[in-house]
Amino acid sequence: ENEVRRQADELDISRSKLGTLNKLEASVTKYKKKLEEMNSLRVQVRELESYNAQYLDKVLDLESTIKTMPTLKALVEKYKNQVVELETANVEAGSSLRVKEQKIRRLQEELDSALGGKEFLESQVEELRSQIASMQYRDGNEDGMSAGESSSVSGGSLSADVLLGRDAVSGMRERVARLERENAELKSGNADAGQAQLTNDLDMAVKAKESLQVALFQLQKQNDQLAEDLRNARIQNQQQPHQLQQQEWQNVSDGPQPMQVSSDVGVSGTVGSAVGTAGFVSPATLEAGGAMVPVGVMQSAPTPGAALVTSSNNALSTTQIADYEGKLEKLVPADSMRVTVTELTKRLKEKESVINELSEQRTKLENYTKKTLHAVQTKYMVAVSSHRNQISEKQERVDFLEKKMKEVRASYSREQALMMSSFYEVRTLRKEGCARFLSPLYASGGHSQRVGAQIGTEMQRRTMMPQGPAAGVPGAGSWLASKRTEERAKRRQV
Repeated sequence: ENEVRRQADELDISRSKLGTLNKLEASVTKYKKKLEEMNSLRVQVRELESYNAQYLDKVLDLESTIKTMPTLKALVEKYKNQVVELETANVEAGSSLRVKEQKIRRLQEELDSALGGKEFLESQVEELRSQIASMQYRDGNEDGMSAGESSSVSGGSLSADVLLGRDAVSGMRERVARLERENAELKSGNADAGQAQLTNDLDMAVKAKESLQVALFQLQKQNDQLAEDLRNARIQNQQQPHQLQQQEWQNVSDGPQPMQVSSDVGVSGTVGSAVGTAGFVSPATLEAGGAMVPVGVMQSAPTPGAALVTSSNNALSTTQIADYEGKLEKLVPADSMRVTVTELTKRLKEKESVINELSEQRTKLENYTKKTLHAVQTKYMVAVSSHRNQISEKQERVDFLEKKMKEVRASYSREQALMMSSFYEVRTLRKEGCARFLSPLYASGGHSQRVGAQIGTEMQRRTMMPQGPAAGVPGAGSWLASKRTEERAKRRQV
């Protein structure tokens, strides 16, 4: 019976403990769920940290690009200056090329004009030759002997004139062929080489013109010489026959004089042939011709009008050439500067437009970088703030649960203390009741005292007071101590 009662009491105690155990198991499951949520939160935090690291790398890359902007701007300015220098050099080269082309055209025109003047002089030479031939033909019909002499003289001069004309015509033809070939080469060849060739041709044409003027002067001198010979022949024809014989001996003795005329003609022929065959007159030939001209002048005594005409023509040609060269030298830099200024203004306008476009692109790029940086920073800050809020919320929940767990533990300890106090009060009440019930028995005798002592020990055992265990049965105090040690171990584990 005592065992049944003891087991019933233990059953009641275990039932009360079972309710608390169920509550604790429910709280344990809740805590496990919270721990799992904390693990998921840790994973999310790690992901956010990786995202933050990526965003930070992007921000650092953008900052590095922003730092390299000044160096890139300096390189752009350097390349702009190089481009401007190259374009100015290109413009100057183009302007110089245009000026050279214009100079080539002018030199070509001057060459054409010189060739026209040469043709005019050749026509004058032919007219003079025809006049000399007609004069010789007229004088040949006057007298037999004087005609023979004059015909011999005029024949020699005519033969010289014919040879001179043939040489001049052949030389001019060869000259024209060479000029045509050189023009073809200039059209197909290089511009600079063509310009140099044209200048050489112009110099050659001027020299040929001067040589033709010298030849014309010599022909005029020969004409004067022939006119003087004709006058002398007429005077001799009018003299007496005995004077004719003396004149014949004088003519025989003065034979080198007509030969001197023919030699003068031969000199002019050599000059014309040199001009015609070579295509140009060398300085040595001109000096030789110039040296021969005064000899002829001294020998034939030309008229002062012809000398004045030739000198004036030479002076006009040299002054015109000098004027043309001065005008060309003045026009070349002016044209080149004008062309360069116009080209540079055009290039400057184009460069200003390009600079404006580059500045607009630069502003757009800066605005885009600022916007992207602002967007990245805002997203980064929003994500960080949201994650911080989530972490703070989770931390608050953990703190709340820890606080609640502490409260549960405090309530458990309080309930345990209340149970112990209630057990103590029940024991005291039972003692008082037993004392009241057994007080008359104590008064009746010693047997009753022994029975009361047994009842008291039984009540102590039931109330699980540490009064020492019965034989073979564990006491209630040892069980309570074991329960306390188990609870302490669980608390330490938690």
